[in-house]
Amino acid sequence: MKTLVRMLLLLALGMVGCSGRASVPPPATQEVGKVAKQSVQDFVDAAGKNPKGAPLALTVMKESLDAYLANFGDDFAPVVEEASKLQQLYQQRAPKDAIDAQLQALSAAAAALPGN
Repeated sequence: MKTLVRMLLLLALGMVGCSGRASVPPPATQEVGKVAKQSVQDFVDAAGKNPKGAPLALTVMKESLDAYLANFGDDFAPVVEEASKLQQLYQQRAPKDAIDAQLQALSAAAAALPGN
């Protein structure tokens, strides 16, 4: 009987430690906004240094921005809109001054996102 009680006690103690990983809360809009701001700024900087690689980098970044819009709301809509306009300019092979102006518009939209 004593052995059975010990086994049950050990089993109970073992079960307490096996509750699995603590759940991680989803990121807040502020955190995602901060990440998006940094992503856009990194893209704008890279686009200035490597204009030929910018259209592909924009496509990748835009996928993230679209996901942020879908998951975190309308705060991200202006950034997605400006990124879409820039994507159209790249597809149309627009002049450099038009692309530079749109890069600045994208950067300004990202600066208005929530987060530091």
